[in-house]
This record gives sequence, structure tokens and C-alpha cells, in this order.
Amino acid sequence: NLSSPEPLSNCRLKDARLFKAAGEWQAITYPAVATGAFTNSGNVNIAVVFVDYPDAVGSASELSDALADIKKASAWYSWFSQGNVTYNLRIADRWVRAPKTSNNYFWLHPGKAGTQLMSDVEISDSYKYLASTVVDTSGIAAVWAITPKSATAIDEGFAYRTTPSVFSTGGSTYSGKIPIWQHFVHETLHSHGALGHSPKNAQIGLFWNTGSTGATLNSWDAMTFGWMKQENVYCISRSNVAPQTMTLVPIEREQFGLRSVIVKLSDYEALVIESHRKD
Repeated sequence: NLSSPEPLSNCRLKDARLFKAAGEWQAITYPAVATGAFTNSGNVNIAVVFVDYPDAVGSASELSDALADIKKASAWYSWFSQGNVTYNLRIADRWVRAPKTSNNYFWLHPGKAGTQLMSDVEISDSYKYLASTVVDTSGIAAVWAITPKSATAIDEGFAYRTTPSVFSTGGSTYSGKIPIWQHFVHETLHSHGALGHSPKNAQIGLFWNTGSTGATLNSWDAMTFGWMKQENVYCISRSNVAPQTMTLVPIEREQFGLRSVIVKLSDYEALVIESHRKD
């Protein structure tokens, strides 16, 4: 493949949004600014706790499966951040019992109908305390609370962004057959400062939606985080385009090489070309 005729920085765009519905902190173009104790270059410490309830008891087999599953999150971040971020998971080795029944931990997602019995702060504080009884929670960016499948009263994962942030699984994690590690990767990507959920990327990748096709990070989101290397991008302005033949490494494949062609159309628009394969 030919070297990029222009530096990667030339293909970054300006954010032209007049109204940012998700807030200033969720970027759609470089640079994303990480929130709380998260960083886009360095170490991120996470406390992983397995929480069950008086009415929903976690099993030994669930614990074993979740222990193997959750470790994939740190490997995912290592590759897709291109070594910029290292996730240090402090993982509990047993279930810890919440003081109240599972319905008390039901979280009412904005826009949904229902009644939330505990406040966001109370739920967050409870999970943080439970984590502190089984792992070291000093200097952590977040608590990941893994709930048992039988806790169906918690229909959706909890998300509370503070320092440290707190995220949990929920009934939809299991009914949607979403790997636990993918649920937490998606939520923490928002904490790294980007909006995700792009309507333009054919519903592929972890940051489009949890459980979507391909556990990847698309090229544009990687650039937004500052996780795309110059050698992975062929950047060219529209006025300089000429016939070329190039081979792209599929985004799903952990392989070094050219991963994206970006044609800058204007200060606010770009055409991003990437390859996807089910390897």
C-alpha cells in the first residue's frame, strides 16, 4: 500500500453541531476528552464485583463463566486503543450479597415508565461499598457490578457517571445474549468522552450499540479518541483523489496494516472507507 499523502490530522473535522443533545462531553470528532478518572492515554483501574440479592442468588457456574468473560474487556481495550489505554481489572472472586432485594436496584432509564425505589446516588453508593468489601477500590475509574440472571427485576443495566462511575448488568444484558464484557466496554467508551451510536455505520461495532454485529471500534470513533495511528490511515483531500488500488485490513481482525481510507470532503464532512469481515 502507498503511504498516506496527507497527515491523519488533515482528515479530522470540525464539530458543526449547534445543539449537543447528549452534552458537551460526548464528542463526535477529535478530540474526545475523557471524564472523571478515565483517560485516553494511560491506565484505567476498574473494580469488578459480583453482586447478588436476597431474592436472586448467584450460582457458582455463573461466577465461573463471568470470571472468564470479563477479562476479555482489557484485551479489547489494549488492541482497539492501539496500546494507548491499559485496563487494570481488580476482579472479585466470589458473590457479595446486596442488603436489599433486587427490585430496589431497578434503574429507571431516562424516557422509560416505571418507579425507581432507590435514587441513583443510593444505588451507586451501595455498589461502591459492596465492591470495597472484596477488592481494592483506591484510585478506580469505575465499579462494574455483575448481577445474576435471576435478578429479572433489574431489567436494564445501571449507569451513573461520577468519580468513580458505577455500571451494572441487567436483565436485558442476558435476554439479549450480550456478552458481559461487551456491555461494560460500551458504557465505558462513553466515559472516554465520545458519543458513539453513529447512524451512518451500518449498525456495526460495539460503540454503535451493545450487542450489535462485530465487537469492533470503527475508524472514526478510534480517531475521535486519538487511538488511530498514522500508518493505519490513508488520508487524502477530495481535490487530490486519483485512481489507486489499496488493500484494507478488516476492522474485526487483530492485524497491523492499513485499516481506513478517509477522503476529506470539507471541514465538516468526510468519506470513511473500511473493510469488515466475519473472521
